[in-house]
Amino acid sequence: MIDLGILFKPLTPLINKRISEQTPARELAESLEGETMAVRLRDTGIAVYLHVVDGKLTLSTRYNEEPGVVLSG
Repeated sequence: MIDLGILFKPLTPLINKRISEQTPARELAESLEGETMAVRLRDTGIAVYLHVVDGKLTLSTRYNEEPGVVLSG
């Protein structure tokens, strides 16, 4: 299976740069501090977890708890 973390690694700094440049995005990130959201592909076991820590988005393929929000399809 492809390690999705490798695919997201170069994308994360770009996303965070855009968040820091735009006030509405920065405010939204601040309001989501400490939250985790999962995007799961149904019937595959593939999931990506989005965490907001210190106003920055992190992407990972592993998370040990149940996220606050799950989007699947």
